Amino acid sequence: MRWDYPDPDPDLASYIVVVRSTAAPDWKREIIWAGNVREITMKNTPIDQLIFGVKSVDSGGHESPVSAYGLPAR
Repeated sequence: MRWDYPDPDPDLASYIVVVRSTAAPDWKREIIWAGNVREITMKNTPIDQLIFGVKSVDSGGHESPVSAYGLPAR
């Protein structure tokens, strides 16, 4: 997964990847702390029935809303 954050907050501590089933209304599955990076590779992860999202967290622990991850246009 890759994402953009063109004007990151100087207090940015990490990005968090969240996962949920396509049938679930809320982000209930695992949480992956990605670090202060703009790309993550998740090996051996089935993607057919999952939706991924990314959110940021600052050094005080304040989290942004989740942005659902969409595939880039081909």
